[in-house]
Amino acid sequence: MHSLEPARVASDPRSLTRPYFPAKSMGFSPAKGIDALQWPATLASLLVFFAISFILSAREIYVAVDDLNYVAYFSNSELFYERLELEGADWWQLFIDEPLWNVYTTAMGVTFGPEMAFRITIFAGALLYFLAATRLAGGNWATTTFFFVLHPSIGAQLYVNQIRQGVAFSVFLMLAAVLKQRPSIRTALASGVAALVHSTFIPMLLLSALYIVKARTRVIASIVCVVAIVVASQYVDLLSMISIGRREGEYSSRVTVNANFYIAMLTTYGSIFYLLWPGTKESDASEWYFLSFAIAAFVICAVSVFDGGGRLTCISDTVVCILVARNIRSRNGIMAFWVMVCVMFITIISNYKYDSVTQANSIEKWQIILFGKK
Repeated sequence: MHSLEPARVASDPRSLTRPYFPAKSMGFSPAKGIDALQWPATLASLLVFFAISFILSAREIYVAVDDLNYVAYFSNSELFYERLELEGADWWQLFIDEPLWNVYTTAMGVTFGPEMAFRITIFAGALLYFLAATRLAGGNWATTTFFFVLHPSIGAQLYVNQIRQGVAFSVFLMLAAVLKQRPSIRTALASGVAALVHSTFIPMLLLSALYIVKARTRVIASIVCVVAIVVASQYVDLLSMISIGRREGEYSSRVTVNANFYIAMLTTYGSIFYLLWPGTKESDASEWYFLSFAIAAFVICAVSVFDGGGRLTCISDTVVCILVARNIRSRNGIMAFWVMVCVMFITIISNYKYDSVTQANSIEKWQIILFGKK
């Protein structure tokens, strides 16, 4: 395990963009090992992780809009391929219709019953997120926990309203943290396995293609790809050209541009990526920076291309939070942290008070999680 390097003096201009850990610790390429990606090192951190995961899993069921659907998943005894055989579906639909999720819910529902299986899934998904995100953040469990609890897109969203996507994302993060293959293969494997749980991650398989160019060039490549796809979507109905399995007909590629949304997202992400831009010597080792940038670009593209893309902002928000946590001990990392905190605060206070856990802001959601729906 690499030791933490001492804080750099402010006179060193490179200290503004360098991460908390030495340059060789920033990336996790197999050539340099992944030993710098630390697991939670204290009993206190593990107790906090278990406690929050348990609170989420012990909440009142049927207060979130999709709870009934999730319980129905665990009540289903039909395996995915049986339905596809009856429908005469093509073989590749076995992949895009989330077979791992279907097998898991069927087995868990039969073993533990629908509601208990649902609670176990919430607990396991949240705990897996804590362990993987903390490892990717270099052991910075306090910042990881802070973002999980207060950021509107993470704990009270991915593990309350979008649980299946949250579980898939936890799987993606864990594989990204523990696999020792080279980055392109690791990204492809993590996305591929996560896609078997939630089809959101199928397009993310394409991110592995970005590794054919140098690290710093991936930023330009990501931007060029996003612009090309967004422009093309204005003239061609892209979703009509592909099959999206059981979601066929649910989404449209005709999207109304929300200027405020793009201004807020581009300002937030742009500020953080600018502040945390790695120095020239660290660029090849800063895999998480460039992967986070690519994921954020992909999500902005998805929001622009089809009307269900807004649900993916939870993914981009979370990877950016992990990036901030990785760099929290650098001066620019602290600035990026406060940028994210300000955005979180504005998001929370700008929401009106709702009775539904689906529409409430993160503080109100935690009130419902802890004390039930009034």
